[in-house]
Amino acid sequence: MGREYVYSIMLLNYIMSWKAKWIWIDREDPKNYYLYARKTFEASPKNIEKAEIKITADSKYVFFINGHFIGSGPIRGWPFEYYYDVYDVKPYLVEGRNVIAVIAQYYGISSFKYIKGRPGLLVQLEIKEKNGNVKIIGTDNDWKVIPSPSYRRNVPRFSCQQEWSEEYDARKELVGWTTQDYDDGDWQNAVVIGEVGIEPWKKLVERDIPLLMNVPVPPIKIVRVRSVKAPYIAWYIDLRNNLLPGKTDAHPKGFIGILTTVIESDREQVAKLKFVHPRWHCPQGLVKLNGKNVIPDNNVHILNLKKGRNLLLIDVTGRYHRWGTSLIIDTDGALRFSAPLGLKSPWATIGPFKERSDEGFVKAWHSRVENDLLKVREYIKPVSEVDYTTGDVFSLTVNQKDTGKEVRISNENALVSFSEDSMIIYPNGDDIELMLDFGKEVYGPISFEVDANEGVILDWNFFETLNEEHEPKYTFGLDNVMRYICREGFQRYRGIVSRGFRYATLTIRNLKKPLKIRKISCIFNTYPVLEKGSFECSDELLNQIWRMCSHTLKLSMLDTFVDCPTYEQTLWVGDARVEALVNYYAFGDTKLTRRCLLLIAKSLSRSPLVESQVPSGWQDILSTWSLLWVLTVDEYLSYVEDKDFLKEIYPYVAKMLSNLEKYITDKNLLSIKAWNMLDWAPMDTPNEGIVTHLNILAVEAFRRGAKLAEKLSDSENKERFLRNAERLKNAIISTLWDTERGGFIDSIHVDGKRSDVVSVAANALAITYDCVTPEQYNILKQKFLNWPQDWVKPGSPFGMFFVLEALEKLGYYDKILEEIRRNWSYMLYEGPRTCWEMFKETRSYCHGWSSGPLYFLSKIFLGFDVLEQNNEPIVIRPVITGLSKVKGEIPTVVGTVYIDWIKSEEDFKITVKVPFRKKIRIEIPLDTKKYKSVTIEKGECSYTMEDEWILECQGPIEVKAIFRKTASLV
Repeated sequence: MGREYVYSIMLLNYIMSWKAKWIWIDREDPKNYYLYARKTFEASPKNIEKAEIKITADSKYVFFINGHFIGSGPIRGWPFEYYYDVYDVKPYLVEGRNVIAVIAQYYGISSFKYIKGRPGLLVQLEIKEKNGNVKIIGTDNDWKVIPSPSYRRNVPRFSCQQEWSEEYDARKELVGWTTQDYDDGDWQNAVVIGEVGIEPWKKLVERDIPLLMNVPVPPIKIVRVRSVKAPYIAWYIDLRNNLLPGKTDAHPKGFIGILTTVIESDREQVAKLKFVHPRWHCPQGLVKLNGKNVIPDNNVHILNLKKGRNLLLIDVTGRYHRWGTSLIIDTDGALRFSAPLGLKSPWATIGPFKERSDEGFVKAWHSRVENDLLKVREYIKPVSEVDYTTGDVFSLTVNQKDTGKEVRISNENALVSFSEDSMIIYPNGDDIELMLDFGKEVYGPISFEVDANEGVILDWNFFETLNEEHEPKYTFGLDNVMRYICREGFQRYRGIVSRGFRYATLTIRNLKKPLKIRKISCIFNTYPVLEKGSFECSDELLNQIWRMCSHTLKLSMLDTFVDCPTYEQTLWVGDARVEALVNYYAFGDTKLTRRCLLLIAKSLSRSPLVESQVPSGWQDILSTWSLLWVLTVDEYLSYVEDKDFLKEIYPYVAKMLSNLEKYITDKNLLSIKAWNMLDWAPMDTPNEGIVTHLNILAVEAFRRGAKLAEKLSDSENKERFLRNAERLKNAIISTLWDTERGGFIDSIHVDGKRSDVVSVAANALAITYDCVTPEQYNILKQKFLNWPQDWVKPGSPFGMFFVLEALEKLGYYDKILEEIRRNWSYMLYEGPRTCWEMFKETRSYCHGWSSGPLYFLSKIFLGFDVLEQNNEPIVIRPVITGLSKVKGEIPTVVGTVYIDWIKSEEDFKITVKVPFRKKIRIEIPLDTKKYKSVTIEKGECSYTMEDEWILECQGPIEVKAIFRKTASLV
C-alpha cells in the first residue's frame, strides 16, 4: 500500500491542491513510448460521498478503474498552461480492493496539435467520505509501472500534423492488468520526476470544455470481400534521428543524405521498388543498385538483383514535412536486408552533408560495391530499431492484389447487430480483405471483439470515399491505419487513436481456423452538441446541403475546432472563424469557441501575430488567419455578452494590433513577410510585398479592435486603431485599384511590380468591409452579377465564403442560392456526405471550413442575425425571394428563435417565436401594393405598411400573421 493523506473537512480547500507528483519510469527522453501504471487502494463505497480523479499526462493517457474504461486525454494546450481532466469515479469503486490503471503515451516529437514537453504522468484520486474525512491517493514512487509490451513503438507517423499510428500485439498482452486482482509484484516502482509546477508544465488548468462523446457506430454493410496477396515487404524508415539529429519540432526542414541497404539474394531475380507516399510526405529520390542508376517507370523501380550482396543507394536529399520513407519491395524470391559494413541494422544513412558536392556525398553516391563505402564510413550510421518497421500497414494494404480465390463468410448480418452473435470468416490459404461502409463519415477509435488463432493479424486501413470504379481512395500522405495481432481465443480491443473515415478495409492475415468477429464499431468521439438549429425549405437539395454542413461541422469539433477529422485534426485559426459562425446557427455552443480564441491568443507569447495553427510545434504565421482571429473574437462577443472574457482577451487583441501597426509602411499600406495566402486558388499573394486582401482585413481588424476598446473605455487605443483603419482604407482605394480592369489587383510585389491578377475573393472583401469608393462599389456590383473570365475564381469553399458574404452585402440572394447549389450539390452524392476541402478535386472530404452554406441559409432566409441578439430591438427580416417556404430554428444564448414562413399566390404566412425580453421588430419585405391586408392570428403586435410590412411587439412572444392580397385591413 502507498501513502494516503487523510484530513478533516476543515482542510478541504488545502487538500484540493495537488498532493500527487509527476512520475515516469527510469528512461531518458524516449520516442513513442507507452507506459503502464497501476495503483491499488482500499475503498468502501457505502461510506463515500464523492470520489473524483484529476489526471493528465504528457503526452496522452487512457485510464481505467477496476477494468472499466473511464476516459482519455488530456485536451490540447500549451506546455506552460497544461490541462488536466476531472472524472467522477464513485460509480466504479467496489468494496475492498480497487485499482487505478493508466496507459500513458509519450510522443517524443511535436506535431500540429502538441508541443513536445517531457514524459510524465500525474494522477490524484480524492475521496470525500460521509464522515467528512478526505483521502487523497496520488502518483508517487509507490505506484507500479512497466513499459507496455503490447504497443509497438517503431511505427510510422500518421502525418506531419499528427503523431504515431497504432499497432497492438495481443500476444504480449498482460492479460487483466487493468483489474484489481492482477499481480503487479514484478513491476518496478515509479520514478518521481517532480512536484506540480515543474517545467515545462508551469501551470495546470482544469479542462474547460465537456468530455467528448463516446457513442458506438457500427458499419452498415460489407462493400466487398476478396482474397489478397500483399507485397513481399513494406518498409517504413524514419530518417529524422539520423539526418536531422535533435530535431523534434514540426517545422518543415530538409537534409542532404543517402539511405542505403545491402540486399542479399540467393539467386538472380527481379524485384520492384516503389515509394508509397508523395514526396513532401516521404523522403525519396534517385535510386542506384550496384552503382547503376535505376530509372523509374511510373514510380516503379526495377531492381535487377544479382546472386549475393547488392548495394542499394537512395538519394533522399530534399525538404520535407514528414521524414519517414515508406517503400515496398516486391518479388517472388527470398531477400535479406542488412546495413553495409556489418552495421547492426537492415538500413543505414550516409550523412547529413552540407552540400551534394561534398566529397563524402560524392564518394558515397558513386559507390558500386559495399566496400567502396569504407571511404565514407565516418558518415554512415545505422537506423535504430525504433526507427524502422518491416510491416508498414498502409504500404501493404494499398498495394495488395486480388488473387481471385473464393472467400467463405457466414452470419454476416451479425456484423451490424451489436449482439453476442458473431460473423465467421473461414481460412482459404490467402489473406482476406473486407471493405466496410459505416454509412457516413465518423470519427473516433475503432472497437471490436474477436475469437481467433494466435498470430492472426488484423490490418485496418481507414479512408473517406470511393472512386468512380468503387475502389478505395486511400489517404496518401496520411497513414490512417491500425494493426492488431491476436492472441489465442476470445479478446476485445478498444483503440486509443481517434480518426476520421467512412470506409475501412480489414485485412485478415495468418488465418488458420475460422475467425469470429463481432461488435465492430467506431466510438464516435466528437465534441458533444445538441442539434438546436434546423432549416427546411421548399428546395430539398438545400435542405440536404444544410444537414451535410451540420454533420461536417460536428466532425470538425473535437477538443477544439479543427480543419478536418481525418488528415490533420488541427486548429487552423482561419478555419475556426467560419466554423464558429456556422456553429452559432447549428448548435449554439459557446464554450468551444471561447476556448479556441484563448488558445490562439497564447501564441502571442512567442510570435508578434497569432499563429496559423495552435498549439503547434510548427511556429508559423499565416497573416490572413491572424487577422481573422480578431474578427472571430468580436463575433463571439457579439453572440454572447461575456464581460470576463472581454477583459481577458482584449489585452491580446490590443497587443497584436499594436504589433500589426509596425508593419504599415510609409505608403500607409501593410507589408509583412509571412505566409500570405487567402485561398487555395491561383491568386498572386507573395510572402513579401503589399497584399490586397491582407490590407482590407487589417482595416476590418483595426475597426473591430476599436469596437472592443470602446467597450472597455480604452479611448486611446480606440482612436489609434480607427486612425490605422482609415489610412489603410484610403491607401487601398487609391493604390490598389485597377481602373482599366475595374477591380482591385491582388498585390504589389516587393520590387514594385503591380500584380497582373485580379481575384474575386479579394474584391469580395473590399465590398464586404467597405474599402471602396461609391464609384468603385457600383463597378464591382455590376461585375459580381457575372464575374469576368480573367478574374481568379475561388478555389475552395473557404474562399467562396468571403464571396457569399459580399453577395449578401450586395443583396444578390438568388446568386447565393445558385452558388450553393452548384458548388455543394455534388458533394452529397460523390463522397461521404460531408463538405469537401476543395471544389471537385480534393484531398479531404470532410472539412469544417466548407460548412458555410448552413450559415447563409439560416441567417438570410430565416432572417435573423445571431450576432445582433444583444441589440434592441431584435430584428427579424427573412429574405423571401428564391424560395416559397422556409422554417427553422436558430439557437441563441437565451433560447431558440423559431421562424416559419410560406409564400403562395394568394398570401404570405409567417410564424415567429422569440425568447428575448426585448422589443421585437419583424420586417416583411412584401410589396404593400400587392399585399394590402394583414391578419394577426397570435400575439399582440402593432404594424405599419409603407414600402413593406413591419410588425412590432414585446418579447418573449409568438407571433402568427397572414398577409393577403386584399384591400381591407383586419
